[in-house]
Amino acid sequence: MPLAPLGHSVHFFYTDTGPPANSATYTTLVLIHGIIFHQATFRRLYPFAAQHNLRLVAPNLRDYPGSTPYTPHETDAFANPHTHVQDAAIQAYGAEIAAFLAWLIKTHDLPPVTTPANSAAAGGIALLGWSGGNTATLAMLAHANKLPAETRSLLASHLRTLIIFEPTISALGIDAPPTLYSPLRDSSISLDERTSISGPWLSTHYSSADPHPARAPEPTCAPALQDPPPSTTRMSAEDLAAITDVGVIQRAQGAMLSVDPRIYNRNLRKALGLDWGAASVLPLLRIEVVWCDRSVGDCVYAAWAVERMCEEGGGRGRFWGRARAGWV
Repeated sequence: MPLAPLGHSVHFFYTDTGPPANSATYTTLVLIHGIIFHQATFRRLYPFAAQHNLRLVAPNLRDYPGSTPYTPHETDAFANPHTHVQDAAIQAYGAEIAAFLAWLIKTHDLPPVTTPANSAAAGGIALLGWSGGNTATLAMLAHANKLPAETRSLLASHLRTLIIFEPTISALGIDAPPTLYSPLRDSSISLDERTSISGPWLSTHYSSADPHPARAPEPTCAPALQDPPPSTTRMSAEDLAAITDVGVIQRAQGAMLSVDPRIYNRNLRKALGLDWGAASVLPLLRIEVVWCDRSVGDCVYAAWAVERMCEEGGGRGRFWGRARAGWV
């Protein structure tokens, strides 16, 4: 079982497609999973990596199968009533991503970013945060200046792109419009009920209503499409169990949902360069926001809200939408 040691008896379990044959300039795409659905969700992508000159690496974050669990003390820090304690816990969460990337670069001798004459950039690392996984990737970038000097140096030469993929409102610390329903925010139902409802809700295809803040100031839930049915209902029980860990909601992952949203929003703004950017630490970094217009309204609204933030603040991010794409 491949394990990446991060120090202090902490390790990540991960999968790795390995370098494409006969390529010294491949790009490594590191896939950071979201809530409940862990790294095994990405496994159907692996057969296509080499033909696109990609190496795919997908770790399981802590508390997920194969990786180091959180201690009770660490879990309590996420739910601590003092925001400075929560902030420190989220910073540590992001620093583990940086430690994993640094370990990958050194251990596997990953190609750095190169820009040949008259050619597009090659090599390097693209880091993707999916859904709730953006809390970790954005925390890493927001506090990149606090990373160890060796880690900063390795990331500066290798990290070329951050992909904010299908971000959720809660992961970005964005205020949810009262007209946009989410079972994860529904305090009228129990935590167990929220967990059981969330799978079908997240994996349903929705009509492409326009939740852009500038054009739809009162966004509502787009009607659910009946065809195709929710992805989770079309999977066998065995396949669904292989890519999920529902129990994390009862552990640290549930505690992370109670973190003060202002912490997540500050990290977002810092990562985008609106309050403080990582440009001086990670000069090659570009940021892409990718969403699916038939996804759940929370993700579409969150992506458009980030675009509006950058339009208003002059951020460095570039944005594009992949039309009519379904849930992974």
